[in-house]
Amino acid sequence: MIQKAKFEKKLPLSVETCFHYLTIKSEDIPDGATQFKCCPPIRTDENRKQLWSALKDGTITSVVSDHSPCVPELKGLDKGDFFEAWGGITSVGLGLPLLYTEGSTSFNVDLVDIAKWCCENTAVQVGLGHQKGKIAIGYDADFAIFDDNTDYEIANARTYFKNKLTAHSGKKMKGRVIETILRGNSIYAFGKGVSDVPMGKLILEPRQN
Repeated sequence: MIQKAKFEKKLPLSVETCFHYLTIKSEDIPDGATQFKCCPPIRTDENRKQLWSALKDGTITSVVSDHSPCVPELKGLDKGDFFEAWGGITSVGLGLPLLYTEGSTSFNVDLVDIAKWCCENTAVQVGLGHQKGKIAIGYDADFAIFDDNTDYEIANARTYFKNKLTAHSGKKMKGRVIETILRGNSIYAFGKGVSDVPMGKLILEPRQN
């Protein structure tokens, strides 16, 4: 349906998926592990592979975090009840290593592909393609310094989340973000944490096509 709308009818359709749908498969989720609850639910490995294929052929254009944090108590880990647990997977800040690890090892994906899906296409989708999404003259100086040779394991206790619980804990990663630059300002550095000076900017510009 999506392919017909985009490629045959040429409709201006935006299609996105999330880090967790690309890196987690339902076969690996233990019974009662409510930290994996999200909407829609995590699907099978076959479905996950189809999502990667859809990204590579342009059917899906963007990958986003859908970051949905909550206090650990709302996940109800002690009960293991998926109907009662808060829905959402905490993943902001983990996206680049997650995609690079999975993409480079299993799907022949490189950093250029990831930058297109997470930066360039997403900026265009939300009307900021004239300001965000690439490193170019006249654009905001937004970029990350990424060490693609570092191996490590995600651990809840070592995340920078306020509520230290993520479904990605225990995953072995290839590559780490060393520093994040927003409009030329360092807002995160590995080993130092995040900047205590707010750098956000309210964007209320009219959408530019």
